[in-house]
Amino acid sequence: MPKPDFIKQQKLLFWIIGIGLLILLLANVMGWLYLQQIKEYFVSDLKSRLENIADISTKAIDGNDISLIAPGDHTDPQIYYYQNLLYDIRENNKLQDLYILSPALEPIIRPISTDKSAPLSVHYPSTDLVEKALSGITATGEIQELGENQFLTAVAPLMDSNNLITGILVVEAPAAFFEMLLQFDMGLLIFSFLNIILVLSIAVYLFRAVRRIFFLQNRIKNQEHLVQLGEMAASVAHEIKNPLGIINGTHTLIEKKYKSETDEIFTYIPSELKRLNQLIENFLTFARNKKLNIQPVRLTDMLNKIKLGFVDQNDLCIDIRIPADFPEIKTDADALEQIILNVIHNCRQVNPDNAEVKITGNRHDHFVEIDISDNGTGIPQEIRERIFDPFFTTKEQGSGLGLAISKRLAEQLEGEIYIKSTYQAGTTMTIRLPLNLK
Repeated sequence: MPKPDFIKQQKLLFWIIGIGLLILLLANVMGWLYLQQIKEYFVSDLKSRLENIADISTKAIDGNDISLIAPGDHTDPQIYYYQNLLYDIRENNKLQDLYILSPALEPIIRPISTDKSAPLSVHYPSTDLVEKALSGITATGEIQELGENQFLTAVAPLMDSNNLITGILVVEAPAAFFEMLLQFDMGLLIFSFLNIILVLSIAVYLFRAVRRIFFLQNRIKNQEHLVQLGEMAASVAHEIKNPLGIINGTHTLIEKKYKSETDEIFTYIPSELKRLNQLIENFLTFARNKKLNIQPVRLTDMLNKIKLGFVDQNDLCIDIRIPADFPEIKTDADALEQIILNVIHNCRQVNPDNAEVKITGNRHDHFVEIDISDNGTGIPQEIRERIFDPFFTTKEQGSGLGLAISKRLAEQLEGEIYIKSTYQAGTTMTIRLPLNLK
């Protein structure tokens, strides 16, 4: 059997939404990868810059002089010259630090300082970098973390006239770069977080929108079906109504003519006419689209009025438990009363000898729920699935329109009615309505 057009449209729409979200996700991933490439480019560029500074600086430092300076010596006149040289290189290139180590990794020279007696405290390069420098290679390591600080270090060998390694020049990247890198990482994290929120928000919005579209689409489809049934019901009702009028008139004449005689038929005919007229009225109610009259409704007052209508019926007990602070509902009072009456009648028919109906109310932010529960034995699943279908009934007498009318009226009030039923634990009909119907 071919699928209905609306099901095909739903599948197509889901595919479009899925592909759209996938494209958006891929775009965000590509953006994240692009930013990562920019970060890697910055780091790579800084490494090249540090190596160039180290290479150029070694050309200004005589390895023979370095070989003559002992670690911890502050008296050699060459020390002051190289301290000033390192200071100028550091400041001109905006480096974090610049210093010379002996091949044994002992500090020899740092840039000039106001405290000349201060110890040479340095951050030693990694073993791999030291080995490369001692092999005569200028190299840069990876970013290292020490506590809260980050380091990027380049090393270059210092050689004497015999090409022997006399020292290692250590160049450290500026702290400002790591601050920028930290800001970049933070920006990347925020970018990723915002993109995730964006994708999820769009997904939730589209899901709700599509669900709403499908809901309205199904409602329109059901309404079209109900309109056809309503037109048919109205046509049948009008065709039956005229003969019933004739029967009623004939019955009146016969009753007058034979009023002296006592016969059960004189009471039977009116009761059946009343039942048929009620059936016709149900047909017409189902067929008509009610014109709403929106006004504030106090639910407690309405329920007490409904309860009064059953006061002389000992086979029905109605227990109203509406909170004192339950708000007024802006809705159509007649439509809501009709819905509640239909549900109560349905509860009563489940247990005709001793029906107990409990009515409670719950308030939410933008809607209210009215729960109507009975003391029956519950409704089987196969019946629950069809209980709101027009003309569906499990009773010998009945039009099967009561709950169908209630469902249609609830939808006109921009609400819904649904059922919860447990075997041997009764049934609850829930009427959900907006707090303020526009």
